[in-house]
Amino acid sequence: MSKNHVKVVTRHVWQHFKEQLNANRLSVSGKEIYKHRKETVERSFADAKQLHGHRYARFRGLVKVKAQALLAAACQNMKKMASLLEKALRLSLSSYLTHAKRLWRSWKVLGLRLKNKWRSSLIFKVPTRDTFFAQ
Repeated sequence: MSKNHVKVVTRHVWQHFKEQLNANRLSVSGKEIYKHRKETVERSFADAKQLHGHRYARFRGLVKVKAQALLAAACQNMKKMASLLEKALRLSLSSYLTHAKRLWRSWKVLGLRLKNKWRSSLIFKVPTRDTFFAQ
Protein backbone atom coordinates (compact mmCIF):
# COMPACT_ATOMS: atom_id res chain seq x y z
CA MET A 1 0.00 0.00 0.00
CA SER A 2 1.33 3.41 -0.88
CA LYS A 3 1.68 6.34 1.52
CA ASN A 4 -0.51 8.59 -0.66
CA HIS A 5 -3.56 6.38 -0.30
CA VAL A 6 -6.37 8.47 1.23
CA LYS A 7 -9.65 6.96 2.31
CA VAL A 8 -12.63 9.09 1.31
CA VAL A 9 -15.82 8.92 3.37
CA THR A 10 -19.00 9.98 1.61
CA ARG A 11 -22.40 10.60 3.11
CA HIS A 12 -25.48 8.85 1.90
CA VAL A 13 -27.64 10.93 -0.43
CA TRP A 14 -30.53 10.89 2.08
CA GLN A 15 -28.46 11.64 5.18
CA HIS A 16 -29.42 15.32 5.16
CA PHE A 17 -33.12 14.43 5.19
CA LYS A 18 -32.61 11.89 7.98
CA GLU A 19 -30.98 14.57 10.12
CA GLN A 20 -33.85 16.99 9.44
CA LEU A 21 -36.41 14.34 10.45
CA ASN A 22 -34.56 13.54 13.66
CA ALA A 23 -34.33 17.25 14.50
CA ASN A 24 -38.09 17.64 13.97
CA ARG A 25 -38.89 14.52 15.99
CA LEU A 26 -36.73 15.61 18.92
CA SER A 27 -38.09 19.17 19.03
CA VAL A 28 -40.72 20.20 21.59
CA SER A 29 -43.60 20.11 19.08
CA GLY A 30 -42.34 16.82 17.63
CA LYS A 31 -42.39 15.22 21.08
CA GLU A 32 -45.96 16.41 21.62
CA ILE A 33 -47.07 14.88 18.34
CA TYR A 34 -45.19 11.64 19.04
CA LYS A 35 -47.11 11.18 22.31
CA HIS A 36 -50.31 10.62 20.32
CA ARG A 37 -48.75 7.82 18.28
CA LYS A 38 -49.66 5.24 20.90
CA GLU A 39 -53.32 6.21 20.63
CA THR A 40 -53.53 5.77 16.87
CA VAL A 41 -50.79 3.76 15.18
CA GLU A 42 -49.78 1.47 18.02
CA ARG A 43 -53.45 0.80 18.91
CA SER A 44 -54.05 -0.40 15.37
CA PHE A 45 -51.19 -2.91 15.59
CA ALA A 46 -52.35 -4.08 19.01
CA ASP A 47 -55.87 -4.67 17.68
CA ALA A 48 -54.48 -6.58 14.73
CA LYS A 49 -52.50 -8.81 17.05
CA GLN A 50 -55.21 -9.36 19.66
CA LEU A 51 -58.40 -9.41 17.59
CA HIS A 52 -57.45 -10.25 14.01
CA GLY A 53 -55.04 -13.16 14.21
CA HIS A 54 -51.71 -11.45 13.63
CA ARG A 55 -50.19 -13.30 16.56
CA TYR A 56 -49.84 -16.51 14.54
CA ALA A 57 -49.84 -17.35 10.85
CA ARG A 58 -52.67 -19.72 10.02
CA PHE A 59 -51.20 -20.83 6.71
CA ARG A 60 -47.83 -21.72 5.24
CA GLY A 61 -46.15 -19.77 2.51
CA LEU A 62 -45.54 -16.11 1.93
CA VAL A 63 -48.47 -15.63 -0.46
CA LYS A 64 -51.01 -17.18 1.93
CA VAL A 65 -49.70 -15.26 4.95
CA LYS A 66 -49.85 -12.02 2.94
CA ALA A 67 -53.45 -12.83 2.03
CA GLN A 68 -54.26 -13.39 5.72
CA ALA A 69 -52.67 -10.04 6.64
CA LEU A 70 -54.55 -8.21 3.87
CA LEU A 71 -57.88 -9.72 4.91
CA ALA A 72 -57.27 -8.72 8.51
CA ALA A 73 -56.36 -5.18 7.43
CA ALA A 74 -59.51 -4.98 5.30
CA CYS A 75 -61.54 -6.12 8.30
CA GLN A 76 -59.96 -3.44 10.48
CA ASN A 77 -60.70 -0.79 7.85
CA MET A 78 -64.35 -1.85 7.60
CA LYS A 79 -64.73 -1.73 11.37
CA LYS A 80 -63.19 1.75 11.43
CA MET A 81 -65.50 2.97 8.65
CA ALA A 82 -68.54 1.55 10.44
CA SER A 83 -67.63 3.24 13.72
CA LEU A 84 -67.03 6.58 11.97
CA LEU A 85 -70.37 6.30 10.14
CA GLU A 86 -72.13 5.48 13.40
CA LYS A 87 -70.56 8.50 15.08
CA ALA A 88 -71.59 10.76 12.19
CA LEU A 89 -75.16 9.41 12.23
CA ARG A 90 -75.44 9.90 15.98
CA LEU A 91 -74.27 13.50 15.67
CA SER A 92 -76.65 14.27 12.81
CA LEU A 93 -79.57 12.54 14.55
CA SER A 94 -78.96 14.38 17.81
CA SER A 95 -78.78 17.74 16.00
CA TYR A 96 -81.99 16.85 14.12
CA LEU A 97 -83.81 15.99 17.34
CA THR A 98 -82.55 19.15 19.01
CA HIS A 99 -83.85 21.20 16.09
CA ALA A 100 -87.18 19.33 16.12
CA LYS A 101 -87.64 19.92 19.86
CA ARG A 102 -86.86 23.61 19.41
CA LEU A 103 -89.37 23.80 16.57
CA TRP A 104 -92.03 21.99 18.63
CA ARG A 105 -91.54 24.43 21.55
CA SER A 106 -91.83 27.44 19.25
CA TRP A 107 -95.08 26.04 17.80
CA LYS A 108 -96.45 25.59 21.30
CA VAL A 109 -95.49 29.15 22.21
CA LEU A 110 -97.18 30.50 19.10
CA GLY A 111 -100.27 28.40 19.81
CA LEU A 112 -100.06 26.46 16.56
CA ARG A 113 -101.71 23.07 16.55
CA LEU A 114 -101.22 20.15 14.24
CA LYS A 115 -104.03 17.93 13.10
CA ASN A 116 -104.23 14.73 15.16
CA LYS A 117 -103.65 12.67 12.03
CA TRP A 118 -100.15 14.10 11.52
CA ARG A 119 -98.99 14.81 15.08
CA SER A 120 -97.86 11.27 15.89
CA SER A 121 -95.82 10.74 12.73
CA LEU A 122 -94.29 14.20 12.36
CA ILE A 123 -91.05 13.91 14.28
CA PHE A 124 -90.52 10.99 16.60
CA LYS A 125 -92.35 8.14 14.93
CA VAL A 126 -90.94 6.29 11.95
CA PRO A 127 -93.63 5.37 9.41
CA THR A 128 -94.13 1.66 8.92
CA ARG A 129 -95.03 -0.26 5.80
CA ASP A 130 -98.70 -0.38 6.87
CA THR A 131 -99.01 3.39 7.01
CA PHE A 132 -98.06 3.68 3.34
CA PHE A 133 -100.54 1.03 2.20
CA ALA A 134 -103.36 2.35 4.43
CA GLN A 135 -103.39 5.67 2.61
